[in-house]
Amino acid sequence: MRRKSRKLAIILGIMSFAVMFAFVVFAIHQWQHKRIKESYLHIGLQAYENCRWKTAASNLGKYLSFSPGDTDVLLKYADAQLHIRPCRYEHIEQAIAAYRAVLRKDRTNKIAVEQLTNLYLQTAAPAEAENIARRYLSNKNDYSIAMLCAAAMYEQRKFQQAAEIAREIIAECPNSLKAYAIMYKIARSTNDESYGKSRDWLNLCIKNNPDSANAYIMAASFYIDENKYDTAVKMLDKAETLDMP
Repeated sequence: MRRKSRKLAIILGIMSFAVMFAFVVFAIHQWQHKRIKESYLHIGLQAYENCRWKTAASNLGKYLSFSPGDTDVLLKYADAQLHIRPCRYEHIEQAIAAYRAVLRKDRTNKIAVEQLTNLYLQTAAPAEAENIARRYLSNKNDYSIAMLCAAAMYEQRKFQQAAEIAREIIAECPNSLKAYAIMYKIARSTNDESYGKSRDWLNLCIKNNPDSANAYIMAASFYIDENKYDTAVKMLDKAETLDMP
């Protein structure tokens, strides 16, 4: 009986030691995991603040391998990728993936929606841009996102839908210069009189925003496209007399 009791005590002791050893190993692993993760985050955030974009993207990316759902870091990681020079398509792809990850957690994150929609417009994917903007607008009203939606529609030659949005924005927010730009482009791209004359939209923009230097600069850029250089110069001369926002 004593031998059996001794053997049982030894077995229990070994088991207890094994459990304690496993717990210690696990605790050390967790501590190392946390230390490494926090180190990547610290270096990445410091590099981001100092505009060292490659270092920031590298370290924030490593941190995200530990915490893939950290929205704030995902936004900084995407921003760092887009600031790397020279900017390659792989950087854009990483930024797009990060913004999409943010939107999977929060469909109403305006920063991610704006940046992602702009990226899709810049990479000739207007249908994707429209989808992102529409999903956001189904939950919130926002002129800047609506304007991006209109721009995506224009790129797909959905002129009527784009014009409806742009006209509504002009009526409710007459200082939204991009809305006039969309209407100018639509009017110039079609022979449909229902969209008005392209130059009338430039005139309306200046009429509604007489103190905006950007309004005159925008008008000048379109007049240059029309080879009306004298008029463009007049617009730029006027812009020089006004304060930039």
